[in-house]
Amino acid sequence: MKGLTDFNKQCIYDCYNLMRDCVNFEHIEDFEFIDSAIKKIERYKIALPSEVYKQINSFIIENLHPILDDPCFFSAIESPKFGNFNKDGVFEINSDESLNQIIYIMAEISADIAHKIDSFAEQYMVPYLI
Repeated sequence: MKGLTDFNKQCIYDCYNLMRDCVNFEHIEDFEFIDSAIKKIERYKIALPSEVYKQINSFIIENLHPILDDPCFFSAIESPKFGNFNKDGVFEINSDESLNQIIYIMAEISADIAHKIDSFAEQYMVPYLI
């Protein structure tokens, strides 16, 4: 942990912020945003201690890639009780109550992953920042 410059520490902090931005309620369904943020994190590899980058990369693979890669990731909000897919494959919500329930579920998903990011950061990133 010795020998880190302020620049290296800022890079670690930037990676944390990018991971948090991915699961922000505003972005959690924005696959282009998440993919772009992950690519930005990958560009920090050269500025991060190798063990930190390995941990970040493993965390991303386990917790952020499923948002992009798992077709069932959001299956809880695509339940027939909330609506149906139209002929174009677009999910149409059947009521305001369903919309409210979907928003609640999405907020839970977002908060759950954000909590995982915070716990990860406390364990693997913060020690490099102090």
